[in-house]
Amino acid sequence: SSDLQGADVIFDPVGGDVFDESVRCIAPFGRILVVGFVSGRPALAKTNHLLVKDAVVIGYTVGGLRKHRPEEAERQAQTLMRWLAADRIKPFISHVLELEEIQAGYQLIVDREVVGKVMIDLT
Repeated sequence: SSDLQGADVIFDPVGGDVFDESVRCIAPFGRILVVGFVSGRPALAKTNHLLVKDAVVIGYTVGGLRKHRPEEAERQAQTLMRWLAADRIKPFISHVLELEEIQAGYQLIVDREVVGKVMIDLT
């Protein structure tokens, strides 16, 4: 937070109404990182709101990074693995399934019954 002026960085995998609210909540000189639109409605940026807040919107996909900057993708993957090993980041895992249940896991995702990640246990 910037002295209760809003969020410095917003990570938005949802789009739609969430993006609209993100623009409202962003701090001056803040950044909104758009990584998806699971809401089904891509965001439509009100550029005048971004302009008066001097805010930035950044679109990002891992696939795009791998395609256009593979060395950077590898560097970021290694950093994430180090952070995971050191417990600096803790992804939320909502379901742990056996390999035989992989189709059920996919269906959970399709039905939007997952908050976080579905993990397949290969042990």
